[in-house]
Amino acid sequence: MDEIIKQLCDQIKTEVSTAILQGVDNAKKQSAKDSNKIESEYICRKSAAKLLSISLPTLDKCQREGLIKSYRILGSIRYLKTDVEAALLERSSMKFRGEGKNGK
Repeated sequence: MDEIIKQLCDQIKTEVSTAILQGVDNAKKQSAKDSNKIESEYICRKSAAKLLSISLPTLDKCQREGLIKSYRILGSIRYLKTDVEAALLERSSMKFRGEGKNGK
């Protein structure tokens, strides 16, 4: 009887250990996918300026004026790609409406 209990305990330990290791492995894989997704949503200053067809100093000015939000990530300035695309659409609509540099 004691031998059967010992075997059952060993089997349970093995199954629990396997399940935990699989859970940890799955969490690591999901974390790697999530971090890649997050990284791809942010773009550098040069890419943002290129998308907007503006210079880096103009991008800095837009940032200071609050036209586009920047994020400091590990010491670098980054922009959400969606924010840059929204700024691009706003800029395009201003041109379409005939609004120029003087706000006319």
